[in-house]
Amino acid sequence: MVTARLQVQELARIVQALPDAPRAVWVMREIGGASYAEIAEATGMPQATVRGVLARARRRVLEQMEGWR
Repeated sequence: MVTARLQVQELARIVQALPDAPRAVWVMREIGGASYAEIAEATGMPQATVRGVLARARRRVLEQMEGWR
């Protein structure tokens, strides 16, 4: 239970440290479950850009959470 809480806190810290656009895209997709089209519409980015931004944000989050595996 304590480990799970610490992981959630660390994830929140990592996501909060992302730059604004990647953080918004990551949150909309991973937390909100928004589609690429919905994210593109909300952010004004093309869908291809949304995919790239999300991929980089995911990679950064995973790299920073690597110690928790």
